[in-house]
Amino acid sequence: MGGAGAQVINMSLGATIDYRTDWKDKEFRDAITELQKIFDRVSRYAYQLGVTIIVAAGNDGLNLDDNNEFTVIPAQNQHIISVGSTGPTGWQLGESNFTDPAYYTNSGKSGVDIAAPGVL
Repeated sequence: MGGAGAQVINMSLGATIDYRTDWKDKEFRDAITELQKIFDRVSRYAYQLGVTIIVAAGNDGLNLDDNNEFTVIPAQNQHIISVGSTGPTGWQLGESNFTDPAYYTNSGKSGVDIAAPGVL
């Protein structure tokens, strides 16, 4: 069977890669390509064992549908559920609309699978 018996893995980690600047350095590009491959292998293995992997969508405030010059690892890797944050600025002062993305969260269908209240 393999694995450690986990059913869910939660990872609140990630990296946002800017193709416009970061991708110009060949050594960096090769390292990121390897990192993407590693996450794909890990997530595929977990998926084949029936394990769900949940990760943070990222806190860059990017709409990933509109900004295709960025990629977020592992949020945009295969077999990953990516979670964004909703909530109004000023909820402490009575704001209650939790349907909009939080000002800091990454958003967009290409990078977020589900969102939940999370404003500080």
